[in-house]
Amino acid sequence: MKVEVGKVLKPQGIKGELKVMPYVSEERFLSFKELNIGNKIYTVKRAVSRMGLIYIMLEGIDDRLMALELHSKSILAEAEDISLEEGEFFVQDLIGCTVMVDGEDYGKILSIDQFGSADVITIQGRFGTWQFPYLEDVVLSVDIENKTMVLDPERFDEVRV
Repeated sequence: MKVEVGKVLKPQGIKGELKVMPYVSEERFLSFKELNIGNKIYTVKRAVSRMGLIYIMLEGIDDRLMALELHSKSILAEAEDISLEEGEFFVQDLIGCTVMVDGEDYGKILSIDQFGSADVITIQGRFGTWQFPYLEDVVLSVDIENKTMVLDPERFDEVRV
């Protein structure tokens, strides 16, 4: 299974370097040896982190024009190449989970936006569409096998929009 680990923002310079927004930790992103961009596998020649962004050089991307072809494309990696810590999940595993608040079904997770300080989850259900940050004191539990997420009712009321 492939998972999205970042997005190409733009070419950087004239030698084919790419500026990338990572969706995983910088350390984890820097460990990848191969990346799938636009359904093509590229070998990573060099990757460095600067101010929260990753700058990569890929085999076969040797100039700015070649790099420009990858502009705004998603970067995928094999899920098997990513070891998750306790309490970490792939975004695609959370999409479609039923969100429970105080024993009531509030709806299903539609999307998860990654803004930096906290991921923002959007759910839709019989009570409407809501957004809330994925914070440890809001999300009490996640059960990927049963596709459920349980929220703290008081904290959910405080942070939802």
